[in-house]
Amino acid sequence: MGGFSNVLNAKVEEQLNANKVETDLLIFQTVQDFVSWNKRGLLLHFKPEGFETIRAGAKDKDGAWIAMNTNPLFYGTNTEHVMLDDVPRSALDFLKLQFKGKLISAYPA
Repeated sequence: MGGFSNVLNAKVEEQLNANKVETDLLIFQTVQDFVSWNKRGLLLHFKPEGFETIRAGAKDKDGAWIAMNTNPLFYGTNTEHVMLDDVPRSALDFLKLQFKGKLISAYPA
């Protein structure tokens, strides 16, 4: 079944709540759902052959999940409206009052 992670997550959560899990393998665009399910003890840990060659940031150390790819998110700034010294350098910089009500964020997919 295909779809967006936020929709499929809700379907999996329904299965978990009903104690009728139909899903045995998930491939999501995001990792946070797997992290959450693992904290709740809901995932089977499995380390396939070559697991040790996968970089640490792209897998759960115990084999709960593996990221198939990673896509960095970059910040874009309209320099006609933001002075060079005020350009955000980290996510926390976007919390400054000067950006309140002025940010545009696209769905990461």
